[in-house]
Amino acid sequence: MVAPRVLGVVLAGGRGQRMGGADKGLLPWGDAAMVDAVLARLGPQVDALAIVANRNPEAYAQRGHPVWSDDQPQAFEGPLAGWRAALAWAQAWGAEWVQFSACDTPHLPTDLCLRLRHALGTAPAAYPQHNLGPEPAHALVAVAAAPALDEAWRMGERSLRGALQRLGAQSVAWHGGAGAFANCNAPDALGPRPASGQRGATAAFKRGSSA
Repeated sequence: MVAPRVLGVVLAGGRGQRMGGADKGLLPWGDAAMVDAVLARLGPQVDALAIVANRNPEAYAQRGHPVWSDDQPQAFEGPLAGWRAALAWAQAWGAEWVQFSACDTPHLPTDLCLRLRHALGTAPAAYPQHNLGPEPAHALVAVAAAPALDEAWRMGERSLRGALQRLGAQSVAWHGGAGAFANCNAPDALGPRPASGQRGATAAFKRGSSA
């Protein structure tokens, strides 16, 4: 295969604690699962797609994209662990950049990667920032930044925001508002919508941390 210049990676490796332990990417959204909505919006922006999931790999693999896990999937060490795993695989594939996104953001902007790439300058990463704050889970990160992130991890860094600060990442003003990055953090008013493996689940979408 031709090496993808930009690899899109959807993070679906969290515990889903605020959703009662549900695997949020597999929660219903319309006639499919939430991860499908994210993949559909991210796919046209990148050269290839992959998913980082620490549970239900068979279900995620049905989407037809590679499914990877953190180094210690049962530890649920947070999204930075997912970044490190994805960047290692991206390097093996020969990709130059990874556009990250979260599995629970079905309104993901369809011009996210384009806008971040245009604003990069010489920075090794860029992320959107709107009036409510930064969205580090949706960063565009150079594969060449992997060693610096590994070093930050060894020094005890675990937050995406902290990791991006260490990289000297470029924040990109997002004038479209926070709604495009709204994610699912609590069971609530939307009611049951059928989806494979999670029938009867409910979801409400609120801005907050991912996966």
